[in-house]
Amino acid sequence: LTNVKVTDPMPNLSAISPANVGTLAVGGSATFTASYTITQTDVNAGKITNQATAEGTDPNGTKTTDLSGSTNTTNDPTETPLTQTPKVALMKLASVSGTGKVGDVVTYTFVATNTGNVTLTNVKITDPMPNLSAISPANIGTLTVGATATYTASYTITQTDVNAGKITNQATAEGTDPNGTK
Repeated sequence: LTNVKVTDPMPNLSAISPANVGTLAVGGSATFTASYTITQTDVNAGKITNQATAEGTDPNGTKTTDLSGSTNTTNDPTETPLTQTPKVALMKLASVSGTGKVGDVVTYTFVATNTGNVTLTNVKITDPMPNLSAISPANIGTLTVGATATYTASYTITQTDVNAGKITNQATAEGTDPNGTK
């Protein structure tokens, strides 16, 4: 075969090198390379899927082609799996109005941070503390990698809290990964 080349329609793929191979003998092979920078969309999908085409011209001037495949016997697109690590971290801060006596208000600020490598949706905070106000906002539509979202809620100090000398509770942050897993 002559004028052997590889084409790949994948967006943002670098130029394929070499551009072509002048002659490829029977049973011979040629290696072509290109590079691609992984995007957040790829990580959210959990894989990169693409397919290339090899083309050459036989001695009669007829073009022959073949689609790349995951094996020598199939022309399935090549899938490169990408590891997804969904994670969310939560920090909870408290600010007391007044001196901490009965009737004073504690304002809780919850800061959720996407510490994983995939975009999270429906990120919300739950806190089982009795008499805590509704947490606002109820949920955040999308939390991209590295982004933070801030939520607030308030609580009025009771005599039981003053007698205990402290208020103890714990909140949970939850989000949904691109595969629908919480």
